[in-house]
Amino acid sequence: MVRTARPLTIGCAIRDPWAGGLCRRVVERAGVEVAHTTPETLTMPSQCQRFSALIYDLAPWDRHVRDRIDCLREFRPGIPILFYLPARPDALSLLPQCGQLTNVRFRMQLQADDQIRGVRTDVMWLMREVPAEQMMRIIAIEFAGAPVLLPLFCRIVLRRLTVGLRSSVTDVARELRLSSRSIQRHFDVDALGKPKRLIDRLTLWYIWSYAERFGVSRSSAGRCAGMSGNDLYRLRRRVCELLQTEGGSTWSRLFNEVGLH
Repeated sequence: MVRTARPLTIGCAIRDPWAGGLCRRVVERAGVEVAHTTPETLTMPSQCQRFSALIYDLAPWDRHVRDRIDCLREFRPGIPILFYLPARPDALSLLPQCGQLTNVRFRMQLQADDQIRGVRTDVMWLMREVPAEQMMRIIAIEFAGAPVLLPLFCRIVLRRLTVGLRSSVTDVARELRLSSRSIQRHFDVDALGKPKRLIDRLTLWYIWSYAERFGVSRSSAGRCAGMSGNDLYRLRRRVCELLQTEGGSTWSRLFNEVGLH
């Protein structure tokens, strides 16, 4: 039986039990995993790699809040953040420190009838901002006639990249509960390339998209995806060699759109 893969993980650092519970329910109903986190873990690289977007109430509402966010953004450049704030003076006083940040949204914690709808809208925005989700929408359009296994395969590779993990065909097969040989049989070599080459394409496309979306260097985006500078150089050479043999293929066009020539 093929195992399905959840699209991404959203970190949740909300102190109030009611607000935290509401966020968890909304995120999980969207088919997304929740990573429970704390303000302290936002400064730990290993913990920051667990999620691709964040919901945060700015606790403990002290003068170090911007340092925590800047530290997080150093490890995860451009990570989208929803600031879900309690209606308390010390929290609201921090808004000027965070108001100039890019790729953020703000919402107040209010026990109002439209609160769930508002948080759901914000969670959908977080998902749209994550490059892996943008890529999955493009894949669904560009490869609409591809084997049903393709979106599952791509989602696993991209989900792993969002938490800094590179993939092999064996890694993906294990998560799908299939053998590597079964995966090989499912793919049309001419349209998609062998699974290993598909992983290369997805990885480089993700890194280039991440860099373009969040305005960071490609080497920085590569590090977020678990790749060293040398790894990224070799990966780019492999993919460029493939693209040179394909002319005006779908993959060539997709990479042209993110600046890979």
